[in-house]
Amino acid sequence: MNTRLILIEGLPGSGKTTAAKMVSDILSEHGYKTDLFLEGNLDHPADYDGVSYFEKGELDRLFDANPGYEQILHERLSEVDEGYTIPYRKLINEKGSALPDELQSQLFKNDIYERPFEQNRRLITGKWKNFSQTYACHSVYIFECCFIQNPLTMGTIKYNVANKLRITIGEGCKESRSFVDIYGSARCCIYLL
Repeated sequence: MNTRLILIEGLPGSGKTTAAKMVSDILSEHGYKTDLFLEGNLDHPADYDGVSYFEKGELDRLFDANPGYEQILHERLSEVDEGYTIPYRKLINEKGSALPDELQSQLFKNDIYERPFEQNRRLITGKWKNFSQTYACHSVYIFECCFIQNPLTMGTIKYNVANKLRITIGEGCKESRSFVDIYGSARCCIYLL
């Protein structure tokens, strides 16, 4: 099998999770190593679920407004696209009620999917590009619901920019092709349910 990336997409309740698990199980039964990433996986290599993005000034204001939490936040910072990401859902899962509601609110307000459309598109495309350049060919990657649904939802509903959606999906396809191109004959399959 030459395919190294399988994307399972569809409407809510259409059976994406079930299909993704079945594909993973079938491939495993046939001796393939698979890496399955379901929607909501906070360690997803090509999606930003539960991650905040802060430009430098915004990050400084976050620190100023939350004295005593700078170290906790600094430990989780990653530099991305001239700014910083914080995996806030992981942080909230870890610290729970020890994090003030106001800090949690500030982190959520800066969720990557809450950012302006162009910035969101750039960050998501960059994440796909990083995935395409860093993940090895030792596995078949199966992604459930991270390629079309989030850009579709963000682009057409939240920002009313359906005409720009084609660009976002096109760039995402280009990045997935970059992943494919690294491994020569590997192919990407997209299954819509």
